[in-house]
Amino acid sequence: MNFDTTTIRTARKVHTCVECDEQIQPGTRYARIAGATDGHGWAVSMCLACHALAEEVWALCRRDYMVPEDRPAFGQLVAWIEAVGWDERLSPEGVARWWTLREAARNKGAASSRD
Repeated sequence: MNFDTTTIRTARKVHTCVECDEQIQPGTRYARIAGATDGHGWAVSMCLACHALAEEVWALCRRDYMVPEDRPAFGQLVAWIEAVGWDERLSPEGVARWWTLREAARNKGAASSRD
């Protein structure tokens, strides 16, 4: 049986957002998405900004009747949006968040290649 559920929580300890890799500090609200796939349990934490972008993309996927296997995997949202060209389908807020995440990932990659 496959399922997932999302809850909005207040962090009691430091978590890391699965999308932007930023720390979610204690006292900060965040989304916890947990479920099971093929009998294996899993859970991820996501900052609310990334969660809003993910929710927008997931809604577009559902509207297009996209099967779950073709939707973006956790941690791959930015690359997936770019790969399928969906940046043009996002709301202005979604585009702004996607652009911010995209640039942060590029800067992080450039910094790690210099090390």
